[in-house]
Amino acid sequence: MKMKIDVIKFGGSSLKDSVSIETAVVRVLEHLQGADAVIVVVSAMGRFPCCYATDTLASQATHLSSKDKDRLISLGETISSLVFLNCCKAHSINACALSIKETGIITDDHYQRGYVMHVCTNHLLCALKEYEVIIVPGFTGTSLTGNTVTLGRGGSDYSAFLIARALEVSFVSIYTDVGGVYDKDPKKAEDARIYNVMCCDELLRLIEKGARVMQKESVLFARKNQLSFEVKSTFDAGKGTLVIPFQTSSKEAEILK
Repeated sequence: MKMKIDVIKFGGSSLKDSVSIETAVVRVLEHLQGADAVIVVVSAMGRFPCCYATDTLASQATHLSSKDKDRLISLGETISSLVFLNCCKAHSINACALSIKETGIITDDHYQRGYVMHVCTNHLLCALKEYEVIIVPGFTGTSLTGNTVTLGRGGSDYSAFLIARALEVSFVSIYTDVGGVYDKDPKKAEDARIYNVMCCDELLRLIEKGARVMQKESVLFARKNQLSFEVKSTFDAGKGTLVIPFQTSSKEAEILK
């Protein structure tokens, strides 16, 4: 019987402090109730000026080459994966954290925005035989020459989709600090309304209008590879926004809540 694997991703705002990480681990435990294994893709912890956030690390790389800058800013995801592992082990979860190379995302040498060539699943498949939770650093890959290459702003979403496709998983859960995808920024507009269901094209239009929901390339990848995903809050157990690859009804998007 085929193993049921859940692929989930936590953004930096979901990992900003110990309380947030504890809540994220609760979400992992919820997934384990219905899955044989959970692959957790993590972003760097917090937002600027948090010491391990991507922008904070990038602010210390103003005189570095693109190659060395990628080495520096990739540390945020590595630290996040190991801190998350520590919390999992505190909850007696049988978990491991893979390194950037072990994650198996192979890129070219285009630093800051690497082109993904393929995903080698050898380490992931071996880990799935031994662990119920596998934590991987998002946003990063390894070039054919063995160097660390980052995947562009918001690249942890891309990492989650890449791994899902490589393992033939058709659904990904994207956890963030808001309840889903809104018609406007809910942190700035009190009348913002959330979508129940939308297609990738609709989400892409919001992104093109300036919505900082997800990386555009990630959504294009999901659409191309027919991956569905849900954008939801780490801090609220309720439903979020379901995003499907293609529109299946005459409506542009399902009625807003």
